[in-house]
Amino acid sequence: MFHLTIPWGKEIARWVLIWIVFGGQAYAFVVDAHVGVEAAVRALPERRQGLLNVPQHLISIAAFLIIGSYRDRYTARSIATQQLAPGSRLALALPQSAIPVGSVLAIAGPIIKLVKDRRG
Repeated sequence: MFHLTIPWGKEIARWVLIWIVFGGQAYAFVVDAHVGVEAAVRALPERRQGLLNVPQHLISIAAFLIIGSYRDRYTARSIATQQLAPGSRLALALPQSAIPVGSVLAIAGPIIKLVKDRRG
């Protein structure tokens, strides 16, 4: 009706979405809801299916270490330069920190699973 928008509304909505995605990926690992290649695992005999858990978890940990450390450099630079978002005038480190934080949380999921699998 008025064709007016809040200038920072889309920005905040995007940031919330980023945090939900990277927080959700960590949760997905904990509850085994992440995307996987189950067809290949199920093709193996039942006793051997568990053998793929360790490499799968190690690959996940490595991937999130790479993603988190790569993005951590950009977040640190945003903090150091005190960059602000144009619409909300909030620190850009807020949305950018979702990736390293989400990666750390996502790494915790496979580590917990490896420990549980090891204990039997």
